Amino acid sequence: MYSLKKPFILTVMSTKGGVTKSTNVANIAAFVAASGLNVLMIDTDVQPTLSSYYPLNYEAPHGLFEFLVNQQTSPEMIISKMIFERLDIIQSNDPRDSLSDNLRADPAGALRLKKHHSLCTRKNQCRDEITR
Repeated sequence: MYSLKKPFILTVMSTKGGVTKSTNVANIAAFVAASGLNVLMIDTDVQPTLSSYYPLNYEAPHGLFEFLVNQQTSPEMIISKMIFERLDIIQSNDPRDSLSDNLRADPAGALRLKKHHSLCTRKNQCRDEITR
């Protein structure tokens, strides 16, 4: 019997455009959600392709910019709900790419994502226990 008590993070990244990053994330996330796990996708692209893959049931008033720059961590304010059960997203909302400059200028910018890891464990937003 295996048990997963903490969320796990899967990162898909490349500096090159057009290499199916968003497509791969959308497909992997849908598969994992259909398998019964809660999934929180975080769209960090200036061109928010991932945010447009699936229709939304609920669109949060804020997104990635407010999460990282303004420290907005209230789930209902930053997490949008897809029409598919267990599949959520923090949408990219930084078309001018000012987020990079804000994080680069902030001495704690590199540590900010690690600090917000608690968002995933609060209210079981993106945490599941797996047993087999």
